[in-house]
Amino acid sequence: MFKQPLMLTALAAAVLATGCSSGSGSGADSGNNTSTTSLTGKVADGYLQNARVCLDLNTNGACDTGEPSTLSAMGGAFTLQGVTQAQIDTFPLVVEIVVGETIDEDNPGEAITRAYTLTAPAGSVFVSPLTTMIQNEIQENGLSAEEARASIQARLGTDIDPSADYVAGSAGDTNADEYGRLYRVAQLTRAVMQENQELIEAIAGETDLDPADLLAII
Repeated sequence: MFKQPLMLTALAAAVLATGCSSGSGSGADSGNNTSTTSLTGKVADGYLQNARVCLDLNTNGACDTGEPSTLSAMGGAFTLQGVTQAQIDTFPLVVEIVVGETIDEDNPGEAITRAYTLTAPAGSVFVSPLTTMIQNEIQENGLSAEEARASIQARLGTDIDPSADYVAGSAGDTNADEYGRLYRVAQLTRAVMQENQELIEAIAGETDLDPADLLAII
């Protein structure tokens, strides 16, 4: 059970073998924590509508009351209002599936019925299963965001930045096939994450362990 990160990257590499940018507002002084701006980005497995997006100010891997949050719109677009540049640069993003409400645009009109959580490093403008792998490298191995991206990129055997918007890339004119492979890797990773989420909830209920701690281990 506790070897899932290796299994994820091994499965992802096997898929590859077979084979949006935005930003924060500019009106704030990054050294002034009382000046606010906004952070705009996208979230995907396929693009996700009605997913909860937040800045994880207490770094517990969940969207808690009082943390800047919003729901994603069509095309997975989201904007977090009233955040400071210091928060954007310091804290990771978390995306939670709202069971029965969140829709993956790969399956339009069908609400997702199994929960999972996505994360991305501080400063990210795209959140996906692949950025979740990057954030896990940062948390578990103490790597910088750049080192973590390079590590996942090497494990996946790709020249494409794993934090890039693979949905848009797969529909583009440059490296569309490779972006398409990363898209399939993300779908595979999401499926494993959903299975782990159910396992976490079951174990946490039986052992009184913190689900966030179990998620980090897996």
